[in-house]
This record gives sequence, C-alpha cells and structure tokens, in this order.
Amino acid sequence: MFTYRCRTQEANRDFLIMNGMGDGIMRKNQINSTLTENEIKRNKKISKVRYKIEQYFGITEKNHGAGKARFTSLFKEG
Repeated sequence: MFTYRCRTQEANRDFLIMNGMGDGIMRKNQINSTLTENEIKRNKKISKVRYKIEQYFGITEKNHGAGKARFTSLFKEG
C-alpha cells in the first residue's frame, strides 16, 4: 500500500496486533499516493470518536495543568 511507512506507526500497529487490540490509527496521505475512498471513510469514523477524547485531554491540560498521559499497564477490557 505505501512505499514509505513511518516506523512509529508500524511499531504501534505491531503492538496492537500483538496484544489482540483493534487498529484505531488514522491513515495519512503519502507523497507518492493518496488515500483510497475506504481509507477516507475509515478515518472519518475514527475521528468521530477521537475528537471527544482529544477535547477531554485539552480541557484537562488547560484547567488542571496536565501534561502527557502515561499508561503503566495494558489490559484488555471485556
């Protein structure tokens, strides 16, 4: 699909697969290729959830001086 991939995104996707979690990472346009129609639809679905989470972190940072969110353990819900 892509001739060049960001190492960080690849590592994150591998981590999600290794731990049996869904891939919620949005796709990006590349210099030599554009997103397909399905990838654009997928990104829109992800962004409908993502903006709510980013708003929460923005408000927390603004009102409470919070910095980066760190997760010390990984667990699967359900």
